[in-house]
Amino acid sequence: MHFIVLSLTVMFFGMLTNTVSHPVTTQIAYQGILTDNAGNPVSDGEHTLEFDLYADSAGGISLWTETKKVTTKGGMFSHMLGSVSSLEGLKFDGQYWLGVKKEGKEIGQRMRLGVVPYAVRARTSDGVSENSVDSGKIVDGGISGKDINAAADVKVGSLSVDRKVGIETTTPIAALHIANNSTSAGALDAILGKAIGDGNFLVVSKKGVESNNSGDITSKFGLAYSGTIDNAHIRFHRGGYEKGGFLSFSTDDDTERLRITSNGNVGIGTEEPGAKLHVVGNTITSGSATVDEMNINNEGGIHFTGKGYIRFKSEPGDAAHIYSETYETDKNRLVIESDDDGDEDYIVLRNDHWSSGPKDVMAVKRSLVSIDANVGIGTTSSSEKLEVAGNIKASGTICAAAGCITSSDRRFKTSIAPLDSSLEKVCRLQGVSYQWDRAAYPSKNFPEG
Repeated sequence: MHFIVLSLTVMFFGMLTNTVSHPVTTQIAYQGILTDNAGNPVSDGEHTLEFDLYADSAGGISLWTETKKVTTKGGMFSHMLGSVSSLEGLKFDGQYWLGVKKEGKEIGQRMRLGVVPYAVRARTSDGVSENSVDSGKIVDGGISGKDINAAADVKVGSLSVDRKVGIETTTPIAALHIANNSTSAGALDAILGKAIGDGNFLVVSKKGVESNNSGDITSKFGLAYSGTIDNAHIRFHRGGYEKGGFLSFSTDDDTERLRITSNGNVGIGTEEPGAKLHVVGNTITSGSATVDEMNINNEGGIHFTGKGYIRFKSEPGDAAHIYSETYETDKNRLVIESDDDGDEDYIVLRNDHWSSGPKDVMAVKRSLVSIDANVGIGTTSSSEKLEVAGNIKASGTICAAAGCITSSDRRFKTSIAPLDSSLEKVCRLQGVSYQWDRAAYPSKNFPEG
């Protein structure tokens, strides 16, 4: 059995116009005449044929195949190659040959595929010049990731997508997923913007350090000059496992200035803050500050440059203040003041480490200072309620349990008169010697003798 080819037309290129509005047909029109061994047309009716495409004129393996029942009339039939099995898998970037089989046997010689004149023109379509293909010439969904060269730079003026976008990853898990696989410390992940005026200052996201241990900087976000010189950054530190991360803030050439630990402590000048706010160095406060507890270690202190004060407040309307005030033009004094208007204790000095528990050793009232401790003046080791190392000058009366010591100044006396028989009375005086009863009255601390 033989066949005669009438035409073989490559239709999948089609005839392009200025606007591509329909998908291009990817089928090849094929016509032929089927004859018997004597060269006569076969009888009219259906005949099963197998069509194959090869890269060689003889031999080789089939690159594409399909089987179809064709109907002959006067031996003539027609068929659209690709109507049964799609031709999409073939690139048509080389020479192909068509072979036809009947009952498993190839009949006639293979036919070389050519192109029609309009298919040649389709290489440079009318209305589509080089670098001028825009979205209007591309069918929606017509380009997939495999159509883009991964090694090429892709420049997009604007882009709107309704799917996740991955950069250096084929499995994005967010709307925009950038997976910079660089292992170099400080490598740029992304440039997000630039400063107005001096475009060398860039807002960037960068890699952290090369190691990946607990507490290490994993990434940084901030400002960098030319993208490489760190200016100011927020730095993200990883925890030991899924949690435990913390933040630090750097300025200048990536010098840390402040840290917020995983438990919320803030450190300024220290990497290990031990309180909610831990400052190593001097602080200046121009307004008011409210704290529950303040610890001043080493040789630090609180310095007020104006009329500052420390205010203690427990209940609405009740408060106590410690502040410095100027009096007599150029003299300063420390004032401890209470807002309480009653005759209760204004100021209390309390010893929390007394053997029997906390004890008020001094209380200052409106009209009384009460001291429940030994007082030493001129000495640091008083054994009496009042011990003075030095002279005592009194302008009034000094009283003790046995009586009062009063001044003999004539100015303070009236009704002065001479004594009768004064010598006789003096002669009746009798001198005695004695010992203090220290055993019976130890609390009196009588001297020996």
